[in-house]
Amino acid sequence: MLRLHYQTPNKSEQEGTEVGQTLWLTTDVARQFISILEAGIAKIESGDFPVNEYRRH
Repeated sequence: MLRLHYQTPNKSEQEGTEVGQTLWLTTDVARQFISILEAGIAKIESGDFPVNEYRRH
């Protein structure tokens, strides 16, 4: 199991930031999540898409 914390998105201040919810991921789900992140990073670094594509999210 992997414990994943994420920051509450409404807080822009870094100091005194509270951690939002905690998610527990199985190892298989964590591997899939990491693979998705790596693929996204590779796509951004390759420049194989229009500049505006990543700005809409």
